[in-house]
Order: sequence, then C-alpha cells, then structure tokens
Amino acid sequence: MLQLRTFGGLSIESDGTPVSGAGQQRKTLALLALLAAAGERGMSRDRLIASLWPDTNAERGRGLLKQACYALRRDLRASDLFLGSIQLRLNPAAISSDVESFNSALESKDPAAAVTRYPAPFLDGFHLNAGGEFEAWAETERARLESRFQGALESLAEEATRRGDHRIAASLRRRVLDLDPLSSHAALTLMSALDDAGERAEALRCGQSHRELVRSELGAAPSPELDAWVEARRQLTSVAVLPFVVLSDLADTRALSLGFADALITVFGNLEDVAVTPTAAIVNYTGGREPAQVCRELAVGHSLQGTVQKIGAHWRVSIQLFDAITQRFALSESHDFVMESAFEVQDEIARRAVISLQSRFPLAVPKSRERYSSDPAAYQEFMAGLRESASDCEATLRSAVEHLTRAVAIDPEFALAHATLAFVAVNLHYEFDPQQSWLLQAEDHCRRALALDPALPEAHLADAWILWSPAKNFQHAEAIAALEQVLAARPNFERAHNRLAGICLHIGRLPEARIAHERARRTNPKTRTGNLEWYYIFSGDFDRAEETAEEWFRERPGSRYAVATRVVPPLLAGNLDLAEERLAVALDQAPAEPWFMSFEGMLHARRGREDKALASIRRALDSPNSFGHAHHTWYGIACVHAVLGDTVTAMAWLERSVHTGFACWPFFRIDPFLENLRGFPAFERLTADLEQTYAGLPIQRL
Repeated sequence: MLQLRTFGGLSIESDGTPVSGAGQQRKTLALLALLAAAGERGMSRDRLIASLWPDTNAERGRGLLKQACYALRRDLRASDLFLGSIQLRLNPAAISSDVESFNSALESKDPAAAVTRYPAPFLDGFHLNAGGEFEAWAETERARLESRFQGALESLAEEATRRGDHRIAASLRRRVLDLDPLSSHAALTLMSALDDAGERAEALRCGQSHRELVRSELGAAPSPELDAWVEARRQLTSVAVLPFVVLSDLADTRALSLGFADALITVFGNLEDVAVTPTAAIVNYTGGREPAQVCRELAVGHSLQGTVQKIGAHWRVSIQLFDAITQRFALSESHDFVMESAFEVQDEIARRAVISLQSRFPLAVPKSRERYSSDPAAYQEFMAGLRESASDCEATLRSAVEHLTRAVAIDPEFALAHATLAFVAVNLHYEFDPQQSWLLQAEDHCRRALALDPALPEAHLADAWILWSPAKNFQHAEAIAALEQVLAARPNFERAHNRLAGICLHIGRLPEARIAHERARRTNPKTRTGNLEWYYIFSGDFDRAEETAEEWFRERPGSRYAVATRVVPPLLAGNLDLAEERLAVALDQAPAEPWFMSFEGMLHARRGREDKALASIRRALDSPNSFGHAHHTWYGIACVHAVLGDTVTAMAWLERSVHTGFACWPFFRIDPFLENLRGFPAFERLTADLEQTYAGLPIQRL
C-alpha cells in the first residue's frame, strides 16, 4: 500500500519504505498532492495542467500530464493508481494520504483523531520552481487546512473545559495561539484556561508577552478585553513563602526555618489584596527551590525564599522575592540581627516584601513578638507541632499534640499554641478517635486561647471546628459567626473559606458555598475539599459533578472522601452499573463504612431489590463508626425508603438527617431518590421551614 505524506513536506512511501523514480520528482509529487487534497471529487485535467505547467499550451500540457501519470503508475508499481477520465482522482485502494485521513476524521466529527493526523503545516517547505498557480493553490489549501486544524483544537479545548480538565484545555489553547500568535482572542482564551488550571501567574505572563508582541509587530495596542482581563486579575497578588534555609548547624533549625515562613504568611494573610499560600501547604517544602517552579507548582505569582545564617554573635537573614510574571527577582536583600531581635527582623522583612508587592502594610497586624512565645523552648515545640498539624495521618497528629502540649506547658500564655492544639485535638476527635477526651481537650484550649487573645483568628477557627461537629450537632449559625471572626482578621484564610463553603452546602446556601469555595481557591488554587463536587451534586448538575469528582479521584485516589464522592453522580444520574463499579472500590477501601452501605442500599432499591436494600440499611445501622458525617448515612436511608415507597419511614429518616446537621432543602426538592416524597404534605412543610430558617441567615463575609 502506498502512503502519501503532505503535512510537513511532501513524500511517498510504499509500506513504510521511500520510493524512487517518479515518486521523488517534484512535479509528479505535486500532482499527487493536488489529487490527494481534492479527495473523492477529484480535479479536472485542465486544472491540473494549469497548476503544474502554466506556461505550456493545451496540447503539450495534456501530453505532460499523461506522461506524469504513466511514470507514476510504472515507478510506483500501481497500474490502478488513478480513477476517472475528465476528473482525475486517486484510487483509495492503491494509495492513502494523510490529508485525506485528516479530512475524513473531521467529517466523522472526530477532532481528536484529526489533531493527531496534523503534525505540521500542509506542504511545509515544498515549492515548485515554476511557481504560479500551484504555489497560490498550495498557500490557499495550507491556510484552509490550518483553519480546520485550529477548529479541531478549539473543539477539544472546549470539551476539556466542560470536563474540568483545565490543564489539557490550556495545552490545546496554547497550540491555537502558536498558530496565530497575534490573535488577542487566542491569547485571551489561553489565559482563561491557564487561570482555570490554577496557573494565574503564567496566565498573566502570557498576557504580558502577547501585549509586547502586538506592540512590536503591529505597532498597536492589544484588545481592550485582554487588558481588562489582566487588570481584573492583577487586583489580588498571590505569594508563597517557603520555609527558610538555615545555613548554620543548630539544634533548632527546623523551628527557625518554619518560624520565619509562618510569620510572613501571617502578615500577608491579613491583607485584603494579597493571597498567601497557607502554612499547611508549604510545610513539606524545602527552601532553595527553583523559584519559577515553585510558582508553577503552587500556582502563585510570587515566591519568597530566604536563608538564615549565624555569623559569630550575629545572624544574617537573606531573602529573595521572585515575580513569576516578569521572571525576575522583585526584591533581594539581607539583614543582620542578634537573636533577641529575631521577631523584629521577621516583621521588617514582611514590611519590605509587602511594599515590593505594592500593597499597604496593615497597622493592626500583631507583631511577631506578640504572636509567638519569646521562650525558645516553647517556640521550638510549637513550630514542631505546627509542622505536623497539617498531616492527615493519625500518628503524626498525635505527635503534633505532644509538641503543642509541651509548648503550652512551658509557656501557658502562648495563645497561638493553645489555639493550634485545640484545632488538632478536634480533628483527631472527628477523623480518628471519637473519645470524649479529645473534644474536652479541644474546648479547654480553645477557651484559653480566646481568653488570652480574643481576636486571635486561629482561636476562632478552632471554635468554628468545635461548633460545627457531630459532638455539637452542627451549630450552623454559631459556626458561621466564628468563621466571620476569623475572616475579619484574616480575609484570605483558606481553611475558614473552605469550612464556610461546607456549612453553606449543608444549609442549602449554594451560591454562597460556591463563592466561599472560589475564595479558598484564590488563596490556594490546589485546595481539594470536595466542596465544588458537592456544589454540583446539590445543584443537580450531575454531569459536572461526574467530571470534577473523577478529576479529584485521579489526583488523590487514596482519599476516602474522593472515593465516596465519585459514587454519587452516576447513582443520582441513573448510571447504576458505573455506580456499582465505583461502590465496589469504596467498599474495598472501607468495608465497614455505614455511608457506603447506605449507597449500596440506594443502589439495590433503585433496582427493585427490596430485601437487599433493607439488609444494607441494617448493616449501616449496626456499624458504629464513620469517617463521614452520620447525617449523610441517615439521608441515604431516607432515600432507600422513599424509593421503596415507604414515605412515612423515609420522612422520619429525612427529618433525623436534618436535625443532625444536613438541611440542604434545595437538593431535597430535586433529588431523584426523593421523588416519591414530593407533594407529600410533611415533605413540603419540612422544605418550606428549612428555606425560611436558612435562606435569610446573615453571612457577612462573602
């Protein structure tokens, strides 16, 4: 079989081997290119002659065309190479071409296949000495095929965006811009895709490069839309502060390393117009990383790194603030200090970095000496506990408790250590060990922290975690009030925004949940809590929920929450086989999890297997421990009874779910599993009461 290659040049092979003779001559190759591009419709002999031999008369031209066809049949050993008489065309049984394959893929509405079949421009670098009509035809055909290729790329990018695969969309959009570097539309769509992928700094850099190119090549200003996009996203500066590198061999280097970073993160976190990557996201980083890579990995516009070194009786701190947009250092300086003034140096470094970021320095920000203990031993124990507090491993969290407990024992007035200890204790209580002692410990240290510093954001954060927990029966309004205290002092506190989003989801405030999620993502584009996935689920957008849940699972296949969440979209959408397949994965990971057993009951109920559905419910009720909120299990049980037609029992379990924290009334009204309850008076009263209770609940910090 002969194969004609037209993209990136022009050549012909026979079963992968280059041919000789007429198969290497420019005129005969050009003849094949003309016919390959014409496809099934073919091309008239007169048009072929005009393209290849423009300076000959008609009779001589017909002879040259006949001779070329004969030479090709002979040298390619394909007597049936051509079909037709007046209109010549290639015989697809004798020869294939990449251009025909490309066009066929597009006609079959398969843009992915088309893109793979277009490695380079049509007839790139191929010319005929005669010039004339062939050159004009080749240029027109090249532009037409490139336009179709661009359309295929854009189609794939749009589909990737709908799936939530923003990195793939950005890669495709970048290829579109490569085709037309001066297109402001192509630049803007690439920038939006990069921003969606959490790479705002790269998006802004792309916008700046495009503006410079347009000015240099066209002598014109870029589009107003592109300028508006850039300026709108420049309003919030993003920065990641890595643990400092301690160059001296000291016993407390880890404390000093993280201490400098946390102090700067705290200062930046108090600024309305600066989004700083939270300490929990950088504790496992080491200093000395390549700054552009740090910005890409953490999706920020700036990275700040520093070194600490002891020189005789003095210390030297050196910092570098890198701007990912300009790819330059915006600040690079050193400070000498004695150990007793380390806190003051931290504050001074923060002040200079903030000025470099062109933001105001807030007068109300607590000084580092006021935030941390001045006792070196307490400070060191706190930093060790803070480093471990971001873990999702029980043993590491228990170790964090030990460090933090020692910190407050050494310095009982250390409010931040009390608050952090309260936060870790309540997480241990909820996630791993439901013993009451953890909760009591959390409450005790939270009270102490608030007594010592009533405005401490971390203390109010711990209070919110305690209030919105199974032990306190999910006090929604009180927890929201505590979180607003956090955000009043620390406007870009990721954990507070994420928890606020979770609460809003549970009480049916879906638009507010989405806003809170986006604000958390603004601070940490890598944040993953399930809030977005459940927003789509509770909004009834099961297709988007499916896409984002699968993306979450691919990123973190070991996350129990990701494993659980991906079962729900196909279950609600009626794709029961897929739901069953995913449920098997979930049950393999946590076979005694009651939440998963309620999913199993819902699956059996939808398939009409009443006995199996009720058996799944009984197993769920017999299983005492769950990593998820129990009210979601109660809700699943309500769904099972609703599908089975037992509306009275379904309502009882639904009300139990509501009274234990899950009151998402908009979802109740659209959940296909509760279809049999709609119109039922008790159901209508319940959802109306919930709407009245929660729709007007004030939420000030959104």
